[in-house]
Amino acid sequence: MTPSSTSLASATQTAGTLIRYAFYLFGAGLFAVLGYAVLSVWNLLPQTLSQPASFSINAPALSRLSATTRVVKVLGARAEMRQWGQLYDRDVDMTAVMVLPSGQSQVMNRDFMYEMRDLRFFSSSVALATRGFYDLETRFGPVRATEFTVNSDGRTKLCLAWLTRFETAAVYFKGWYCEASGARPNFHGLACILDRLSLERDLPDDEASLFLRERMKRSSRCSAEPVSQTVDTRSRSPASGRPYSTKLPVVRR
Repeated sequence: MTPSSTSLASATQTAGTLIRYAFYLFGAGLFAVLGYAVLSVWNLLPQTLSQPASFSINAPALSRLSATTRVVKVLGARAEMRQWGQLYDRDVDMTAVMVLPSGQSQVMNRDFMYEMRDLRFFSSSVALATRGFYDLETRFGPVRATEFTVNSDGRTKLCLAWLTRFETAAVYFKGWYCEASGARPNFHGLACILDRLSLERDLPDDEASLFLRERMKRSSRCSAEPVSQTVDTRSRSPASGRPYSTKLPVVRR
């Protein structure tokens, strides 16, 4: 074999080795990308946790109703749903969801309508028609609530949707409360029910546990009043039709 033939054979072998390893590297990279995509989709799906209830609401209006609990984890957040009665029953029913948001989702101000639409268990059977908002007060902090009508299995019930506005970003609650068919729910009554919330066991988030346990030590308090908005009632400029003051109306929250 001539030297030139030897060099050609060596170059061919080297090129084959490089192509083979490049193929292995490409396959490993493709496998990693597919694995990451599958893991990302998996994290988007709610994962049911086999855990007991962490909180309860010891209110007389709920004591005679059967209670169920479901705990899920999605996108790093933990949500615990407690349900008393059933939405399609003629009787009273209530659902309360405790959410421990992940670090990047811990915010103080949450959009009410977004949080309500996120409650998929009733969004599929409810025509949400708000009739004004109410501010509720409890020993844990303020709660925003509004009326809506639910149509489930041909039955109409009057309900209240609510979302807490506690002074912490570590935990919040939301849900709904429906009176028996034909009865109109009472905002003050809902405030007193939520005031009876209690923590049964420590939560995965120490800040959330500390906040709730400290508020549980406070004396009971519950009240409700409609949300009002201040309006500029001064005369308007004849030329422009605009108020003389350009200060925007302030909404009390």
